[in-house]
Amino acid sequence: PVPVLLDVYADWCGPCKALTPALEQMAVKAGGMFRLVKLNTDEERNVSGALEVQSLPTIFGIKDGKIVHSFKGMPRDEEFMKNFMMGLFTGSGFSPAPTEEEKAKYEELSNKLIKIASSSGFSFSQRERLQVRTNNKMDELVEVRGDMAAAEESAKIIRSLLSNIIRDPFATKFRKVNLENKVIAARVGAFAPAINILKSVGFVVDKD
Repeated sequence: PVPVLLDVYADWCGPCKALTPALEQMAVKAGGMFRLVKLNTDEERNVSGALEVQSLPTIFGIKDGKIVHSFKGMPRDEEFMKNFMMGLFTGSGFSPAPTEEEKAKYEELSNKLIKIASSSGFSFSQRERLQVRTNNKMDELVEVRGDMAAAEESAKIIRSLLSNIIRDPFATKFRKVNLENKVIAARVGAFAPAINILKSVGFVVDKD
C-alpha cells in the first residue's frame, strides 16, 4: 500500500481551509505516490478522540498501516513539508526524527486506529485496493453498457458515491445504495459490474 496522509480538520478551522487545498494539490501532483484522507473531527469525534487530536489541523503520516509521524498547524515552510513527505515515503527519513517517546505514542495511536478501522469495515489496506478493483470492474462496465459514453453515466454516479467514503472512510451512513432513486436504479442498479464495485468496498443495497 502507498503511504497515507491523514488530514484531521474542521469546517470552522481557518488554517484548515488554507492547508487542505494545498494537500489536495500535492496529492494530485504526486500521481498516486500517496493517498490523502480527510477526517472531519466534528463528524468523527470517536476517531479524532482516539487519535488524541487537540489542535487543528493535525496531520498524521501513515505507512504500512502505522502512524510514523505527525505535525500540528500550518507547516513552517515548503522545506518542512518536503522533509515530512520524504520521511513518510521512506518511513524513517524524518529530520528531526521522532523521539522514542513519540514513537511509543504513535504505536499506541496506530493500534487504536486499526481497531476503529476494523470495526468500521473499511480499513486502510482495503482503501489501497479500492482503485485496482474499481478499474477492473469499470472495464467490465464498458463491455456491459456497450460504449464508453454510456459507461461514463454510471461511472459519474459511482464516483459520487465513492467520494463520500473516501472523504469520510469511517462513516457507515455513506455505504448504502438507494435503488429507490430512479437515476441510481437506471444507471447503477441495472448493471452488475456497477453494483459489484460498490459492494466490494462495503456498500449495501437499500431498497427502502
